[in-house]
Amino acid sequence: RRFSAVLTEARVMTAAAVVLLALLWGGFGIGARYVLDHQPAEEVAAVRLTLATLDADDRLIARVSVRTPIAKYSALAHHVAPWPDAADDRAALALAHEEGIGYLLWDDDTGAPPLADLSARRVAGTDRYGLYRLVAP
Repeated sequence: RRFSAVLTEARVMTAAAVVLLALLWGGFGIGARYVLDHQPAEEVAAVRLTLATLDADDRLIARVSVRTPIAKYSALAHHVAPWPDAADDRAALALAHEEGIGYLLWDDDTGAPPLADLSARRVAGTDRYGLYRLVAP
């Protein structure tokens, strides 16, 4: 092959890659917007409040309905640690704190979280979800 033919082929491949990247790049934004537009407002608010509170390396545990995707498939997923294996929720929260997990996202539809002095520990929340700071029991 001649050098100019190889150069032309490289340009075509580069142009195709740029076009493909441009198409895919827009798709990520469209996909995220679609998900947020179809997620219940209460869940979107809980995710936003939680993200506004957490630092980049903060971790949390979440007690939410299994039908609610906010702990597994949302912008919070990389912050969420597995629920500790313990005899009850109070023991799980103590284990989480010992492991360095600083926050609890709690679905109030499951009842009140087993924390002493809830008002002092609640750092953010919505009507349904509360974000609590885990402190030593």
